[in-house]
Order: sequence, then structure tokens, then C-alpha cells
Amino acid sequence: EENNNDASKSIIINYEEPYKHLLSIEHLIRDQYSYLQTKAYYQLHLRQFDKAKETYLQLFHVYGSTEDYNVHSGFMCCLLELDSNMIRSFYTLLKHDKKSNKSGSGSGNGSSSGGVKGARTLATIISLSTEQKNTLLNGYTTLIEAFPKSPTIQRIPLTLLDYQSDQWKAKIQSYIQKQLKRGVPSLGSDLASLFLVEKPLTSSTGIDIGIGFDSYYTIASDPCDVEAHPIYQCISNLVDEYIDSLEQTSKFPTDDNDNENDNENDSDDVEEPPSTLLWTWYLRAVLYELEGKYSNAIENTKKCLEQTPTAVDVYELQGRLYDLAGDINMAVSSTDEGRKLDKQDRYINNQTVKYLLRAGREKEALETIALFTRHESDPEQNIFDMQCYWYEMELGNCLRKKGDLGKALKKYTAI
Repeated sequence: EENNNDASKSIIINYEEPYKHLLSIEHLIRDQYSYLQTKAYYQLHLRQFDKAKETYLQLFHVYGSTEDYNVHSGFMCCLLELDSNMIRSFYTLLKHDKKSNKSGSGSGNGSSSGGVKGARTLATIISLSTEQKNTLLNGYTTLIEAFPKSPTIQRIPLTLLDYQSDQWKAKIQSYIQKQLKRGVPSLGSDLASLFLVEKPLTSSTGIDIGIGFDSYYTIASDPCDVEAHPIYQCISNLVDEYIDSLEQTSKFPTDDNDNENDNENDSDDVEEPPSTLLWTWYLRAVLYELEGKYSNAIENTKKCLEQTPTAVDVYELQGRLYDLAGDINMAVSSTDEGRKLDKQDRYINNQTVKYLLRAGREKEALETIALFTRHESDPEQNIFDMQCYWYEMELGNCLRKKGDLGKALKKYTAI
């Protein structure tokens, strides 16, 4: 039930009745996780912030939702005690941001510039004041202590602290070093989510201008924006220091400004295994990719493969880089080499097929994708039955480029 007021451009919605109804049917709901999320949502809009906080803490402690960024966004709204219109505007912006990222990735190049999917919160969508950021930091203090192994909870303060502060520098070093030691391939796209640029609020976002804010943040995707971003420059310099130190001493460099007292990060006298250097090179290659410097990125992947020729993730990255650089045949060669190392990996198999089609080698592509189809039937028919539309699209593009417009049209129509 909505009531539009042209003067204030606000919407009055009755949240009380559906909230009461939700509570009355609690005993009938089996999905308690969704129930608690919905319950907290209504509590926020009814300004029952103490109850909402209890609900979100229950989601964290009982249902293990520490890695759910949607839950964290609601928790932030609760800590800041935002009004209903602000909360609704934020979620509208979040939905707009997700749609923009989907439409912006239409090139299909697989670049990491979009950041980690879903890693967006209130703090990375709306420009917050210093006071609001401090309020959130204080609210997350107990969570950081309660969940020391949660990557998401350890990462969120990076979006709240001033990147020029010693505290932020200590946290970012601790965070990156832990991920490098663990060998996390998605670290580059994770860090890319920190490269935020401010955009003016327009009518295309679907909310009224002037409800608490007139701009919002989006993740930088243009290589020029990424290269000029101060956080990118800081992280790039940091990774370069890591590479120099690991290559010379097999240790991370000593940081005199480290005031985190993190024992896990206090490893100046501990030699790192070769895999740490491998993933540091890998991270540098991804950062170069974001910056559009594909030649430099490819050189780093070559270092990785010289050290560890069996690193499948590196072959996948190298293939993507060659594709972005315009050398599709080398992209095929790299991904196919990685595919042969792990023939059970469907993802790199599909990447190889995609590059084969872009290289105009549709017969080889069919033979490769047939490795993951039913052997007792026609592979192409099986692909059609499975509604594998990306293959049909890439095959249509391949045939169109060869001038076989009839078959290309048939593939497009099948989609």
C-alpha cells in the first residue's frame, strides 16, 4: 500500500501489517534463514533498530551468514539507523548497480574489472560521512573479534578506513598476505571492488534525486580510471614490493607501520614457500590486466609457468590476457594447455571451446565440448537440449565471420 507525496517525493508504505503477519506464521516457515532476513528488513523499516540488530547477529552467529554481503548491508543500515526512504533508495541503487555490471560485461572478455560478484555493501554504494564510517567501524569491532577467520568481516573495514591512514595500510597488507599464502586466485577481482568512482545520481537509477544523497559509487572499469585510482596505485606498489622481497629473500618485506599486532602476519623471519611468490606474480598480472597493460600481465604469467608449469589457473588467466590483447590463437594454445592438465575441469574446457570458436576452429571446438556431453547421442543436439546458449551464440558468431550466414542465422534462431 503506497501513498505518493509529490511535495516530499517520499513513499509511505505500511510495513506494520506484513510484519505482524510474518511473526504470526513463524511456526509454519521451514526456511528460517529467509525468515530472519525478511524479519530484519521489516524491523529496519519500522525503526526497531535494537531488534533488527539482534536478528542480524543471530544470522551471523547461528546461521553462519558472515559471507553474505546482503546481510552486512542490512546490518549497516541498522547501525546507522537510516530512515525507511534511505533504506529503500539504497536497495534500489544496489539493484541498479547489479544490472549495470551485467550489461557492462557484455563484451564477454572475462576481465576481472567488475570486482567480486555481490561484494557490494552500503559503504561501497553510498558516500558516508566520517562519523557514519566510525559508527560502522565501532559496530564491526566485536564481529572482527568473534569471526577472525571470516574474509568478508576482515575485508569490510577496508571500505571504511581512510586509505591514507596507517591503520588501513596495516589491514590491507595483512589481508593481501593472508590471501597470497592461501593461494586465492580471485584476490585480484576482490581488490578491484575497492576501486570506487563516484557518479551523479540520475533518473536512470530509478530513485528520486535528493533523498539523502545525490551521487553513488560504482566500481572503476575503465583502465584509465583504474590506473589513476589512488587505492590501485597503493596496492600495485605494495605488490611490487612483495615481489622484489620474495624474489630476493623468500620473505615478505618488513613493515615498520604495522600496528595491527597480527601474529599471523608477523612473518618477517619466516621463509615463504615458492607458491606464495607464484600467487604474488599472479596477482600482479591481474592488476596489470585491470590497468589494460596486457603485455606486462602476460610476462608475469610466464614467470608463474616457468616456476610451476602445472598451475591450471595461470593458463586460464594467460589465455584471457591473450584474448584481450587480440592474439586469439595464443589464447587457444594457453587454455588448451591448461585443459590438458585437468580434463575434469569444465570451466577451462568451456573457455578453450570459446576461444576455438573465436579463432574460427568450430570442428575442434565441437570435439572439445563433446568431452562433457552424452557420448551416446549427437553432441550438437545434446548441447541444444541442455540450452547451452553461450556455445550457440559463439558458434553463430564464428559462422557469421566466415560468411556462412545461413547456418549462423539458424544458430541465432535456436537461441
